[in-house]
Amino acid sequence: MPSSQGEGGNGSAARPALLESQPAIAREAQGTLAQADIASPKGGGYGRADPMAHDPQQIEQLARTYTDARCSRDPARVADHYVPGGMIAINGGDATGIAEVAEAFIAAFPDIEIFMDDLVLREDGSVEYRWTFTGTSAETGKSVRVPGYEEWTIAPDGLIAESRGHYDHVEYDRQLQYGTDPAA
Repeated sequence: MPSSQGEGGNGSAARPALLESQPAIAREAQGTLAQADIASPKGGGYGRADPMAHDPQQIEQLARTYTDARCSRDPARVADHYVPGGMIAINGGDATGIAEVAEAFIAAFPDIEIFMDDLVLREDGSVEYRWTFTGTSAETGKSVRVPGYEEWTIAPDGLIAESRGHYDHVEYDRQLQYGTDPAA
């Protein structure tokens, strides 16, 4: 889900520490995510997976087990869905290890739940995993419900080779301060 992002919100102190350096505006075109070390089928080093190489049912299973792992509150289970050393960049920020990001969200939202809203398989072989996360901030005690999405490149072995996550930073900050009530 595209987000309407911008500056503002003073709830940043309640965000997981890893999100502090993330810019308020997602810059998809900037491509700040360092691509994971995956060999292309032709032996050319880095590259995108062949769009036809992955079975849609396999990708759907990956997304379902990834969702379950995110809800397990176990960063290692989340990382198991990525190539070794898997990274995610959030809202155009620097790429960070997925286990470290998962751990930060679990600490910030001990009751975190992730819901898979949709899964889009693109012609270029990438995947858009759309989600909503809910939880109660450990710092503010306020409940959040934030939709977002991750853009995945799938490695030849069927794991996530790279991920770029996106969510509405301004709405997230507002909910950290006031909760999920849109009138606040």
